[in-house]
Amino acid sequence: MNDKWVTVSIFLSVFVRQYDMPYQNASIAVVASGLMVMLFGHRALGRLITVCIPDCLKVGVAIGIGLFTSMAGSTDVNLVVNGEYTLLQMGFVSPEVLITFSGVIIITVALHYKFKAAFCYALIFCTIVWWGYDDAWPSSIVQTPDILANAFPKTQKRIILLTFDIFVLNVLFLNGLVGTLSELAKLTRKDGTVPRGRWFYIICGLMSVLSGFFNGAPVLISPESSA
Repeated sequence: MNDKWVTVSIFLSVFVRQYDMPYQNASIAVVASGLMVMLFGHRALGRLITVCIPDCLKVGVAIGIGLFTSMAGSTDVNLVVNGEYTLLQMGFVSPEVLITFSGVIIITVALHYKFKAAFCYALIFCTIVWWGYDDAWPSSIVQTPDILANAFPKTQKRIILLTFDIFVLNVLFLNGLVGTLSELAKLTRKDGTVPRGRWFYIICGLMSVLSGFFNGAPVLISPESSA
């Protein structure tokens, strides 16, 4: 439940901690919300949600996700910290910040010379450097996940609430990002629809069901896909 790579995962983590909910109950909500998202892979429902969500909300969601992700990354490396007299203030030049900016430089140079997988080079480099600095080398490559079984929920109302919260966030997240990424790639049709856009809901819903079955967070496309 500690995943920070998307907004929905952060919301799920906060919800679980706030209500002291067992992770099995949260996993049930993830599975149920994934099944609901898959329903919007149906052409009629997918078209309905596209029409019902206004363009201003789609743009706002995309911008908000970008700002939220940037803030999460900045606070993660202590580039931005809690302020003494203000809400936030700039942090200090730390090893985390130096490693992060070295990754940005690698990405910039690789993109300039049109290297494929530019972001992967930076990710691999920064990961290895951080492991060496923090002496945090992984002890294993893979681990066997816990399977969701024998979960008898005791807080049904909160599971229902969490299910619909995750579902609404998933739909807004997917609708906003799919539309924005399609515009960037110049794939959007004249009527505003995205080619094969319904498969985003089907695949993300299915992967969320599998993730919840293994006690993971919802699986969605990421803003970094724009790269």
